[in-house]
Amino acid sequence: MILRAENIVKSFGELGVLKDISLNVNKGDVVAIIGASGSGKSTFLRCLNYLELIQSGNIFIDDEPMVVTKPGKKPVYAPEKELKTLRSKLGMVFQSFNLFPHKNVLENLIEAPTIVKKMPKAEAISKAEELLARVELSDKRNAYPYELSGGQQQRVAIARALAMDPELLCFDEPTSALDPQLTGEVLRVMQNLAADGMTMLVVTHEMGFARNVANHVVYMSDGLIVEEGTPEDVFVNSGNPKLRAFLGMAEEKE
Repeated sequence: MILRAENIVKSFGELGVLKDISLNVNKGDVVAIIGASGSGKSTFLRCLNYLELIQSGNIFIDDEPMVVTKPGKKPVYAPEKELKTLRSKLGMVFQSFNLFPHKNVLENLIEAPTIVKKMPKAEAISKAEELLARVELSDKRNAYPYELSGGQQQRVAIARALAMDPELLCFDEPTSALDPQLTGEVLRVMQNLAADGMTMLVVTHEMGFARNVANHVVYMSDGLIVEEGTPEDVFVNSGNPKLRAFLGMAEEKE
């Protein structure tokens, strides 16, 4: 099991954002998290990647504890060195691309492998070129982010995350800033990754992706997992009124 999250609680001041969330992700899974804005989806992803601290709960990566909460105690995170190793097993692709604007595409891809993993530059460049071919952007290796479309920037961001060889690739609404044509470019790359066996955890509003590519779908509402299961369980068989209403609105938008 690559990821095990147990009883995660997260609040911002008085506002409870995650209320006892548990989720397992196994190798090769493509897990789609769906739900209305404000349901806690992105916050959950950020907690898993140590971008937000939890109030209580446990997170294990490859069965190693990232954070553990004993009864009546505050959560205790792993020591910094172990935390760094565990975090390196998770890649993150953000909604807003987060590319370095002053570096070209190739430089964006080799930055982390050469600095964090101490990979020789020649090896990092060779790997970057392979990844750019994989996301269909070989001809953009010397371009700067401002010269790329949003879809191209997001594909570079995916390649950059893959450059660190993550065991689990997390996506936080990767297409929400893109128009329909560019969305299609990015979803095609994600679909190819899934077909290649990449383990993925995807917060998305793309119901087609959740229905047709994911093998496990999680519906969140008000900081809780309300429904989860196979795409058929969630999209076809569930009688949950909240979920049915959400899917009805999502279908209208599509």
